[in-house]
Amino acid sequence: MIIEDAKGLASMVEEGKIETDEMRQVLTKYLNPMIAKKADQIVLGCTHYPFLIEIMQELLPKNVNIINPAPAVAKQIERVLQQNGLKNTSSGTANHQFFVNGNPNVLKSMMSKFYSANNYKITQRSN
Repeated sequence: MIIEDAKGLASMVEEGKIETDEMRQVLTKYLNPMIAKKADQIVLGCTHYPFLIEIMQELLPKNVNIINPAPAVAKQIERVLQQNGLKNTSSGTANHQFFVNGNPNVLKSMMSKFYSANNYKITQRSN
């Protein structure tokens, strides 16, 4: 079963509404039909959805496996960079820069939970 029209999930993540009652209600609305059809595998199809894994695990039966394709995508990107001579092989400490259209404080809050490095800069871009 595919949720083709999961309106609101990505924008709610971007707004920092991850651990809210509103998010639980929206996720319940999308997950209940899958539970009713006895889904046992759910593949995340958006870069925002890994932020929802913990809440989804609370809402789903224990036998449902959540598949996060992000690690496989990252490994493929690494292979492509390597094949094209674009992979950075330096051993120095990397500095990361993130650009956001929304509130940079929301990303900063999320980063503290999901990203262990502290050598990054968040820049707000104007639309």
